[in-house]
Amino acid sequence: IHLVKYCANVQKMVVTDGDNYKRMWVNDTLTKYDQRATLDDNQGWRLINNRHIQMGGHTAILELDDEILLGTDYLGGTNFLLRTTDFVSFRRTVVPDPYRHSIFQRLLSVQAGNDRHLWAWLDNMAVRKGSNAKGLLMYSQDNGQTWTKFIEYDGTHHWQWVVSSSDDVLDYLLVMVDGKTFRIEYV
Repeated sequence: IHLVKYCANVQKMVVTDGDNYKRMWVNDTLTKYDQRATLDDNQGWRLINNRHIQMGGHTAILELDDEILLGTDYLGGTNFLLRTTDFVSFRRTVVPDPYRHSIFQRLLSVQAGNDRHLWAWLDNMAVRKGSNAKGLLMYSQDNGQTWTKFIEYDGTHHWQWVVSSSDDVLDYLLVMVDGKTFRIEYV
């Protein structure tokens, strides 16, 4: 199990799993958590996808005012940022090289004065010297339409970890680099 999340703006519970399954399940009625929904009875868990090729395997989720972002976990494969408003239709954006092999570890929202910034941490546990893969901490000032690189790393000199993990919109971000924690604040 990668995620268990209640999405308030669509009033649905979401569960995702990974490894060889990479499925997403949604409970639309918030009932019968112990069974699968059927066509006759939509109560319980509705399977969104059957295989990883259908864009499953989500390790990060962020609920915005009008849509939900999901990041994938295809370590060694091509990763995507998906957008949905209803868990029926999805729009996807491919993560470009050299980060496309890095999985989404976190998606966060940080309040910056009157603006909201989205932060995404893409990590590649396979980064090693001589590898083309890179990890990345990036942010967006336009709800994820465009992204700006904040910290890039390849694991040869430094490693990083985003400590912040909150459903609430915060006014800071905690990042650990080589075992030291830094607080990124908006003034």
